[in-house]
Amino acid sequence: MSSRSLFLLLLGCLACSPVSSALDNTTGLWQTVVRASDGLLLSPLDDVTADFPKPVSHFLLRFRGWRGNSFTLEYEDSKSNQGRYSSHTGTGGGSLATLASSRADTPSSGFDHQAFILFSDGKVKAWQRSSQIDTRAQLLKRPFSGSDIKKLHLKTWNPHALPYFFPAHIRQIEILLPTPEQLEELQQTRRTSDLLEIPGIAFPEDPQFDTFSLEFDSTCRYFAKGNFAKAAERADQMLADHSLADSDPYREVLTSISQCGSAITALKSNIDANGTTWPELADNPHYRLNPETGHAYLYLPILAARVHAERLAAAAGGHLATIGPPESVEAQTLYGWLAEQVPMPIALSHRTRKRNGYHLGADWGGKFRSRWSWQTLEPDHFDEQPWREASVRNYSTFSGHALLGWSLPPAEKDDPTKRIPKLDWQIITDQASAFPLIEFPSPATRYPVPMLNHPNARDAEPGPTGDPLQDFEISFIHNWQNEIIEPHNSAEQLLRERYAGALERQARTIAQTGELDTVLPWYNELQNTKEGAELIPHSEDTPAGLVELREIWNTEYDKLVALDQTRRSAAITQATDQLTTIAEAYTADDKKKRANAAQKRIKQLQKGEGLPEE
Repeated sequence: MSSRSLFLLLLGCLACSPVSSALDNTTGLWQTVVRASDGLLLSPLDDVTADFPKPVSHFLLRFRGWRGNSFTLEYEDSKSNQGRYSSHTGTGGGSLATLASSRADTPSSGFDHQAFILFSDGKVKAWQRSSQIDTRAQLLKRPFSGSDIKKLHLKTWNPHALPYFFPAHIRQIEILLPTPEQLEELQQTRRTSDLLEIPGIAFPEDPQFDTFSLEFDSTCRYFAKGNFAKAAERADQMLADHSLADSDPYREVLTSISQCGSAITALKSNIDANGTTWPELADNPHYRLNPETGHAYLYLPILAARVHAERLAAAAGGHLATIGPPESVEAQTLYGWLAEQVPMPIALSHRTRKRNGYHLGADWGGKFRSRWSWQTLEPDHFDEQPWREASVRNYSTFSGHALLGWSLPPAEKDDPTKRIPKLDWQIITDQASAFPLIEFPSPATRYPVPMLNHPNARDAEPGPTGDPLQDFEISFIHNWQNEIIEPHNSAEQLLRERYAGALERQARTIAQTGELDTVLPWYNELQNTKEGAELIPHSEDTPAGLVELREIWNTEYDKLVALDQTRRSAAITQATDQLTTIAEAYTADDKKKRANAAQKRIKQLQKGEGLPEE
């Protein structure tokens, strides 16, 4: 057999047992999926055994399926010695029912994951491919001690031994036996793209699955970008049209996307209809309405960094959730619901103590500085029990965000697979990933930040909290936004629109002469103006007409800046007078710490620090 010939496919030697989809709750193992080229997503099968006609020391495992599959090879050599080798392919674990993202606008690649793993002379070499990305081969550190193998058992398994995981889908998994010439070629191959050039290595063409996979990735990408309506429309269409969508984990993800999209559409319809209460949506597991407060909640099955989570919340029409202490009505209503959902994965790393959970809208060193506060600026309970002893209180110098995360206690003695997650407060950094938990305030809500209110209440003045210093901050931020930032931004936008109109008219006139080099500076200026970017300083080559027009812009913009400074100075003077009165009242009540806090805030404002800028 030549070095470029096809590999000897050993699947004919594999004795497949009848189809079974049951989960072994005692060991946590899933039954194996092993059959090639049947054109269908496969149901789990029992373990498969290969009896080799003669001992082998080299073989290639070829795998294609959902990212994050685990497998085990149990083997017996010619002397009846037994061993095992377990490994994991791709990112994540189990069926990973999340759209985990490494970038802010894309789902994680690798839903269609391919792996090629060579076992040879005690070494393990692996090539992987996800979403057509070319990668280098890896020499895995853990050696494979098997040689002269006579019998091989192949199985897939649930890496977390938890009942929350669906079986990880494997579309094709095969064992190939190379000739000496083919083995040498494999050992010299460095990149996945080069590996796939070897005849017989690449998987057979599978146009049905390829088309489905591309549509699935596209649907997830719409969802990751916050286009929930489009994503839900495509998910519903795929569930209706594709037989491949009938099996988990594809069905699980598509159904979640559909449920999230339908909930957001229902919420938007409520706003458009000027409704006074949010819809019930009792059959939607991603959504929960709190009848006591009138607030609605939605969690998205996508792992996202904090900034991405905030953008997704805004795209949905809400904000990251602000949930009260455990004994509050909010917590009692929501904690049980969220714990039951257990979005996959429950990712625990005992070395770094990092966990996945739900993003909350609480920050350290936020609007109120040197303390925890809600992004909505609503009254909080951070100084009260039991939050005083919560883990977030231990980070007085830590600039981070609050996470409602899972703690996974040890398994119960009578049932090793029964590990019920417990929710508690934790700390994450900006880049840490978690699931967005979105809150939709009731129409009666009066948050100090207008854009976080229900549309019916965005212009309403927030009510008092009972704490004079906190009431000052809330009122100061509210007034600063409405009386300084928004008027200045509106005036600047109007000025830019007028300037852009003048530039466009002049550029059009010059363009008609056909002198493209002459018109280019005008179009550059026009683009920067429309994008709100800083205008580039002119040079000696700048057209005289553009210089004159810029001078008009500079004059008008200077007027805006001067007016803005006048408003700021007046607001700061008024604020310092209010803080002085508050400090005097605290002093009279012998509340020295609060009086000092008010005095410290006065000094900040007089230096132009701590202003609620956008």
